[in-house]
Amino acid sequence: MNQPVAAKTPADVVWAGAVRVRPRDGALECVNAGHPNGLLIRANGSLERLESTMPLLHPALPRLAPGVATTRLGLQDRLVLVTDGVFEARNADGEEFGIERLEAAVRAAAGASSPAGLLTGVLDAWTRFVGSRPADDDRTVLVLERS
Repeated sequence: MNQPVAAKTPADVVWAGAVRVRPRDGALECVNAGHPNGLLIRANGSLERLESTMPLLHPALPRLAPGVATTRLGLQDRLVLVTDGVFEARNADGEEFGIERLEAAVRAAAGASSPAGLLTGVLDAWTRFVGSRPADDDRTVLVLERS
């Protein structure tokens, strides 16, 4: 997978991820190559990490078969996925938002009544930290809830 993907992209490094959820039973499959770990918030409020299943894609690395992480989304469980531009964002002092702050923001907003409320809570925490400093990278946050 690694060399064919890398050969078709202009960048030296490629990050990729894919998630598939079966709504009927909540089965979740995740392939993650270099993106941050997904965060799974269970209906009871506990937080779990979906670990990366392979390293980032790079032409210098050998051909790799992607691993697939599997779990199950219960009713009212939420999945939070972010790109690296979220946790690598820096404030005016050059300090990164980081994984710990991201997880703290997710935990703080986990009790929101909707996925949109959780998203707003995470983005508000991020904005307070970064302030008016321009973004160095894209930032994407996805919140998915099984209902």
